[in-house]
Amino acid sequence: QDTLLKELKSAASKAAASGARMVLASSSFGCRVAAQLWADRMQEIPPSNVVKRKLICFGYPLFRPKPGQDRAAALKSIPKEIKVLLVSGERDEFLHRDYQHLPKGTKALTSLAQECKASVAIEITSGRHNPLDGAKKAEKTLVSKRVKDFIHCHAQ
Repeated sequence: QDTLLKELKSAASKAAASGARMVLASSSFGCRVAAQLWADRMQEIPPSNVVKRKLICFGYPLFRPKPGQDRAAALKSIPKEIKVLLVSGERDEFLHRDYQHLPKGTKALTSLAQECKASVAIEITSGRHNPLDGAKKAEKTLVSKRVKDFIHCHAQ
């Protein structure tokens, strides 16, 4: 895993130096990995073109099936220069846990977004953990447009 992180950091540093946009997009557990990369490793990347640093998470697994590790910590630690888009389904089982004394469902994401240093936008579908699974066709089209707009916003 350390080798992979080093390779990603190296590739991201080269992209930043060249002025390229850096967008990490992932789903489920990959969202946690990508958030940790931005939180821990990417702060060292030169600050040129910081408005072009973005993270897109499809189905961030906020709550574990059983009590344990805080899965929000990585998102809360992402630097303020990073723009984040959380795409989630309103029926996402990882947003509904009875053991948590926190808001549940999409309210959990809204509450989390307010605690983050980074700018966090939220897009909700009628889907499940994979926000496009069970979502209506019109929602899928809307999410696709929202993701494209998010990627290209501030790109110039």
